[in-house]
Amino acid sequence: MSTTDVLPSAIDGFDPLDEYLDPTTAHATLIQESTRRVVQNILKSYTGFFDIFNETIQNSLDAIDVKLRDKPVGYHPKLYITIDIPRRIIRVVDNGVGMNDEEFRLCFRPNTSFKTRRESRGHKGVGATFLAYGFSMISMMSKKGDDRIAAALRGGREWAEERTSSRPRLEAIDFNCPELAHETSGTCVEILIPDAQRPKLSWLAAKSANAWYDVLRIRSPLGGVYLTKSEKDKLVEPEVTLKLVAVDGDVSEITRSNVEYYYPHEMPIFDTAKVKTVGDIQAAESKVVGNIKAKAANIPENLKRLEAIWEIWGHEQLIIHPVFAKDLTEEQKTLLAHHKATVYGFFISSARLWKEFQTNTLQVHSNTRLLEGGLQIASDHMVQGDLMVIPLTSAAGYHRHAHIVVHFRDGNPDLGRKVFQPELKEVAEELARRAVDVFRGYKEYMKGDSGAPPQKQQDRHFEWLVEQKRRRDEEPLTFEAGGNRLPFIVVPKQEQEVIGLFNQLLGARVLRGVEIISMSIESQYDCSYTTAYKDASFRFDSASNPLGVSTDSIQPDSSKPLTLEFKYNLDGLASDFDNNVKYPAEIDAVVVWELGSYYKAAMEVGSLLVMGAGSSRRFYGATHRISNAGGGLIDVICLSDLLHFIQEPDRVEAEHRVQFGA
Repeated sequence: MSTTDVLPSAIDGFDPLDEYLDPTTAHATLIQESTRRVVQNILKSYTGFFDIFNETIQNSLDAIDVKLRDKPVGYHPKLYITIDIPRRIIRVVDNGVGMNDEEFRLCFRPNTSFKTRRESRGHKGVGATFLAYGFSMISMMSKKGDDRIAAALRGGREWAEERTSSRPRLEAIDFNCPELAHETSGTCVEILIPDAQRPKLSWLAAKSANAWYDVLRIRSPLGGVYLTKSEKDKLVEPEVTLKLVAVDGDVSEITRSNVEYYYPHEMPIFDTAKVKTVGDIQAAESKVVGNIKAKAANIPENLKRLEAIWEIWGHEQLIIHPVFAKDLTEEQKTLLAHHKATVYGFFISSARLWKEFQTNTLQVHSNTRLLEGGLQIASDHMVQGDLMVIPLTSAAGYHRHAHIVVHFRDGNPDLGRKVFQPELKEVAEELARRAVDVFRGYKEYMKGDSGAPPQKQQDRHFEWLVEQKRRRDEEPLTFEAGGNRLPFIVVPKQEQEVIGLFNQLLGARVLRGVEIISMSIESQYDCSYTTAYKDASFRFDSASNPLGVSTDSIQPDSSKPLTLEFKYNLDGLASDFDNNVKYPAEIDAVVVWELGSYYKAAMEVGSLLVMGAGSSRRFYGATHRISNAGGGLIDVICLSDLLHFIQEPDRVEAEHRVQFGA
């Protein structure tokens, strides 16, 4: 045959995790269960929304790099990414080096890698294991010369979670990859994400291929980090074609070349004339005589009232820079040199502009945190792990203004969580702090973040006041407690208003037995509280106290500190869970105005207002309960249902019977 497919019998039924043991031996089951635990530990190390993209794209880029090193004549590297939201499918195709039969068989095995450590983005041998056993189905097709191999693995996630004892085996499938029809080699990976599993592709709310392209530049290896001239000179990134099938079925597609990280100074929200480098300012300062204030006053107009400042420092500069190098230990300087550390720093005039960029440019879900102030560590030309808070010891508010990327060569973060070695994390934090110190030295040149608003802002403020009058007239909220009307007089429209109304209900003793310890906008969770249900007056009774709590909740002492979360609706909570911003097991209660529309795909919610369901209530006045949150029960206080129930209990109970099937 001129074109040779690997015979189906050679791949069909093959177990990628085969320990090569006689299944009848005494220790075969023990070894197999040990293998399952290894896989489970790998899956637990992957917790992020973008992990599936990170691993597929990283593997493709590595395969392309291997092929590029052979310098094939006429080779044009290409990468195809398809995101099919309705079908919940991710498909990544590259025309890289491809796999032979042995590599194909063994690539899913834990800790097995065919990559060279110092020449690859990934080489730990866990990413393919995560893709194969972290989802319900993966199909893979690979072409190398005349060989074509194609197989699917089904039920990997179910086996890893011990929902089945039967370990999945490869199933031979037809080779069908049009992208590789005219290529000498390459690989196609297609992954099906089960309906009830994360990531939920629709959560991001990105509706176009261009939006997804920008997002993946920020949060995946697609956005290469090449900060020095020598690295950029060597840059041969593939031509990238990204196709999106949106929630409504609309299809969009874009093709781009030489893709790099989305550096904040490139955000289109800026007047480009008002974004300068530290070098630009230093060159202008050198021509002006006087102290800092004199320089700021006499510097050219195009360097005044800047919207942003940025700069790149290589490791040679870092170890002699008066700010970066001060008090660095010899060990830290050695680390910077050994890993060829490079720092990209960006400082924005107003932290509010991050939200504007995500809302108006990326047009993604309002709860996303994609590009904002913080420290992003990168290694081997790709961002790794989540954005971290810059641990400033003074002027802490500036951490929201600065976006710092610290890049290491051969940084080797651990497994899926991308946790760097402590010494690299510590030196990265130190470099980020000092980058902020550098930028603070140029605050005189930046546009102020306070003072008289520009005309557009004044216009927006007037429009806002008009809208508030309309809300007062058209969306009134009337509720009396103890003969007094609550001060909150309009239907809430955002989370802050939910918090305000909740506190008023506490003050009016509509909600009782709750003691607030703290509320914070900086910590991961919104509120800590205790309950003080110390006597029978709090106990649930369907006739006399339908908002009461369970008998088990009546205790002589206050409870331990508990966690309360505020949201406008449960959709926001579901998105936090999906994006690993917050965790079900750590939340005891949540307060919302309404339930929302999309939460049902992520959580099961039942009513506490029908029949005797309130007898299990743990938070006085809770109206609902999340019962499959993956970490215990969460009481929900839906304020709109609570207020209506107090006023018309029979009507609301009847509605809940229909809505929740009680």
